[in-house]
Amino acid sequence: NRTTDVDGTSNPSNTTRARTEVKYNRTSSSDVYQGREGNRFRYIWEFAIDDNFAPSKGFTYLFQLKYTNAPSSLSSSTLIALNAKDLSTDKLRLDFQEESGDPIEQLVTEDLSECVGKRLKAELTLSYSNNARITFKITDLDNPGAGNLMYFNDRRNTWRSASNVSGQWVRPKWGIYRKTSGESIRTE
Repeated sequence: NRTTDVDGTSNPSNTTRARTEVKYNRTSSSDVYQGREGNRFRYIWEFAIDDNFAPSKGFTYLFQLKYTNAPSSLSSSTLIALNAKDLSTDKLRLDFQEESGDPIEQLVTEDLSECVGKRLKAELTLSYSNNARITFKITDLDNPGAGNLMYFNDRRNTWRSASNVSGQWVRPKWGIYRKTSGESIRTE
């Protein structure tokens, strides 16, 4: 998707990103998808990465956990993201940022070439709390006996200290969200 996206602003000149996402927005009284302090979630999804997929040099998020109804210092950064980013070689990586403004920690990486052209299944399990266990894995659906393409299992603080303001929560987002400015990327 190379469609212009003004990224939530009314400024039509803000065309630095493109997205095709599925995300939960609070439109009912149900809070089943709202990650709040103490909640435990297990996210499972299937996806495929095309053989000719071209990630952005800036960022290409395929999944995000992001704060909502939060001060801009919280909502502007992602807690966890599956990122297909063009580094010196293309990588698929699970990024984590404990507090807004902290350096991004790469929890696990895999060569993107190991993931393209395959039907994949991702599973992420975590609680929103201090010292929470995060378990993440990606498997090849066409070759389930091959083991995990990516695996991470360790503890991190997944509830940010500034998150205890009423009404804030974490939501999942699936799809492609990527930087487009100054890049020649193909339409996916």
